This record gives sequence, structure tokens and C-alpha cells, in this order.
Amino acid sequence: MTILVTVANAVEHEQLRKPIAMKKPIIKRFTPISAVAAVFGLAASVVQATTTPVFQYDFPASWGGTGTAITDQSAAGNNGVSDGTLALSAAVPSGAPGGAQSLVTSTGGVLTSANTLLNNAAVFANGGFTYGVSFMWNGTDSTSFGHVQKIIDYAGTESLQLLTSSGSASLQMQFQGDAAGSAVTVISTTVLANTWYNVTLSFDATSMVGGDVAGLAFMQVNGGTPIEAAAIKGTYGDSLNRPIGVGQLGAPFGYLVGFKGDIYDPSVSLGASIVPEPSTLALGALGGLGMMWLRRRKS
Repeated sequence: MTILVTVANAVEHEQLRKPIAMKKPIIKRFTPISAVAAVFGLAASVVQATTTPVFQYDFPASWGGTGTAITDQSAAGNNGVSDGTLALSAAVPSGAPGGAQSLVTSTGGVLTSANTLLNNAAVFANGGFTYGVSFMWNGTDSTSFGHVQKIIDYAGTESLQLLTSSGSASLQMQFQGDAAGSAVTVISTTVLANTWYNVTLSFDATSMVGGDVAGLAFMQVNGGTPIEAAAIKGTYGDSLNRPIGVGQLGAPFGYLVGFKGDIYDPSVSLGASIVPEPSTLALGALGGLGMMWLRRRKS
């Protein structure tokens, strides 16, 4: 039987990448978005929900430029360690507070000290998970690992990542079921080099069968209308017993599948910060169409 090999399974066989000089940043507030698939074939009305932090790394509070410890700024206390060589940059998104800095992950990333922080049991019990981050890609096209660069990555399986080319890249959310299956990109959109993007990625867990968690994935870029797709979080990531990576693959293999650029205020939470409005699901089931809108759910 032929086993499909994913990026997460092949990292031991690749070499470290060399850093590439960064270009002068351009601030861009919006980018057109397209989804690979959409549930019910229509845009969803969504609401905002509460979440429980797994970690929140802010710079320079979490890391001031020396040592290897990355201090969690949330109440969860899930600290991290540097992997490779990190640096800080004064380049930050528009609206960032004075003194804030971004983390340059072109030659190093961060791994959480604890493993399996997004295990399926915890994800389902909390109704999903959420990634939050602002990033600016420096335009480097990674030619190894299938041109993939990891922004936030759980165990090499559930990953917010880039698939790079020359001058532009595809921002993707990837899920993986089991060791024998290929990773599936459920949502994607085009991003440009030297441009800040703010991204919230939520997975709203709706059912659990045989250990796998099924639900809806939502991606919101620069405050725009979220796009959605059905997704399944399999058990493979849990079985690997690996950390969450920021700016790199979530695995203790050294800095391999890294993000070439700046990362600002990365966070991971249990619970989905974006979930579908129940009335929207009812409309989809009935085949009805109507106007969709964003609204905030009462806590």
C-alpha cells in the first residue's frame, strides 16, 4: 500500500534554509479572498463566541531579544522556547501600540514547551479552536518542503501556512486526518509580499466520531467577511505528541519548515471565536437564500 507522505512526515530528510534579506514593508488593509469550498454553497452569517487561551505571545514582553524562554502573556501559562535564531523588529501593523515589536522568524521559530495542547478531546469539549495572528511575509519563495511556510502549526497537521511562489503566496488552513491520508487545504486566499495581514482562523467543532472531530473552519482576513469550509480534525496530530509551532513546523526537529517574515501577537485558544448563526444552518438545509450579516452573540 502506498502511503502518501505529508510535509509533517518528511521534515527529517530536509536541510535548514538560509535567511533572506527583508524588503521595506507596505501596509495593506484588505485583500480579496476566495475559498476552496463553502458549506451549503453560500456565505455564512456568523457570530462571535468566547474562547479560553492556550497561549498569547506578545513582543517584547514575551521575549526581549536574549535567552531562549518565550513567556506566555495569557493566564494559561503555556510558555515556549526558541528554536533557531530569532530577532525582533520595529515593523508592526498599523495601529499597534507604542513600543510593540514583531518577531522575525526567518531563521528561527517558537515551540510550546507542552505537547498536544490542541488534542481532539479538549478541542471537542471546548467547541473548537482559534488561531489569531498578524504577519508580513518577506517574499522569500521556499523551494524545499513543497514551498510551504508555517505560521501557526499544531504538530505538523492543523496548520495556518503559506504556499509560496515568486511575489505572491496562498494563505492556507490545512487539516489532516490520519497517517495514511494527505493533508487537506480547506480554505485559501492570495497574499502579497511585504504586506501586513491580520488573520483569525476558527474551527467550530460540531461532532466527534471515532476520535475525529468534524465541524466548520472560518478564516477572517483584515476584518473582512469570514469565509468557511467543512473540515475534519483527525487523530494523527495527537498521536505525534508534538508542540505548537509559531513561525515554524510544530515539531522538535530544529528550524525546518519556517515562516520567512515578521509575526505579530500570535495566539491560540480553545473554542471557536467565529461560529455560524443557527438560523443560517437552517436556511442552508432548506435551500433558502437571504441576506447574511455579522452579529455578536450575547455571552
